[in-house]
Amino acid sequence: MRQQIEATTREAGRILMSYFKNPQLKITIKDDQSPVTEADYASSDHFQKELAHFGCPVVTEESQHEGIP
Repeated sequence: MRQQIEATTREAGRILMSYFKNPQLKITIKDDQSPVTEADYASSDHFQKELAHFGCPVVTEESQHEGIP
């Protein structure tokens, strides 16, 4: 399991870096006035998808979950 989590984390890093090399990176402002990029959402989606099979909830900064502020 550790190797799978490590591989998932490394891939998320590659996803993030691929976006940040793009000078057209889209940045929006969240309701709390903090910035969020399309790279943040892509990384969050990657973690959600890849770690879901472990059977425990995956909470990321950009994920939306009922009951979690």
